[in-house]
Amino acid sequence: MKVTFDLDPDLYRTLKVEAARADRSMRDVVGDAIAAWLQHREEDEDRASAAAALEEYQRDGGTGPPLPTHPPPRRGSHPRCRRPRGE
Repeated sequence: MKVTFDLDPDLYRTLKVEAARADRSMRDVVGDAIAAWLQHREEDEDRASAAAALEEYQRDGGTGPPLPTHPPPRRGSHPRCRRPRGE
């Protein structure tokens, strides 16, 4: 989608030079920068949500159903780890 926005002239020149040095289009560089910024924002929200959940867990005394435990796998129990019979 085509969009129009204003950039500081020095920022525009720097972007143009760096995009050319990287042999990339300004469109690609700006698109990647926006995608990275959005990803960073999402990760920040995820961390904040996890921190809030941990705070609630600690505040409530760690109440809740116990987590299931699983015994460790037996050595050689994976089909690729088994020796052929007779060896």
